[in-house]
Amino acid sequence: MLTWVICGAGRGVGKTHLAQELCRVLPDSVYAKQGCGTPKPGKSPNLFSTEEQLECFVDSCAGKYAHVIVESNAWARQGRGDVITFIEGLPDRTDYRADVDLLRSKAHLLIDPNTSTQNWEQLLQAKLSVASLREAVCEVLIGHRDNVAGNPSPRQGEGQG
Repeated sequence: MLTWVICGAGRGVGKTHLAQELCRVLPDSVYAKQGCGTPKPGKSPNLFSTEEQLECFVDSCAGKYAHVIVESNAWARQGRGDVITFIEGLPDRTDYRADVDLLRSKAHLLIDPNTSTQNWEQLLQAKLSVASLREAVCEVLIGHRDNVAGNPSPRQGEGQG
């Protein structure tokens, strides 16, 4: 089981959107989030308020899922996860977290407007043996990078013709 951990520079950088998109392209996957509040429509139904609850859920996924996508800054701070992805914010739009530098330093993949896909491809090759999965994940990351940069990429089939 491969555990993907999503973290970010602040609220509104697209952590939930990225997690949902990864679930869409990674077969046999499930999404869980550590946070407060109650589950909202269109968001993760697997919402946990404590690290212990999240850990129990992730442990229970072993043998059931090939991929667990976890949205948790706490897990990222601890370096937990096989692929930790950090989403950068934009200076004029993001209220940066106090621990942003620590989160960024723990990440295996950085999503910011200046990131080269070459680094992503190298890591994904080590984690995913199927080339079509690596390509699908790279497409999701590129789309998210472009969105962070304020240049949303057209979705497949849109804006063509």
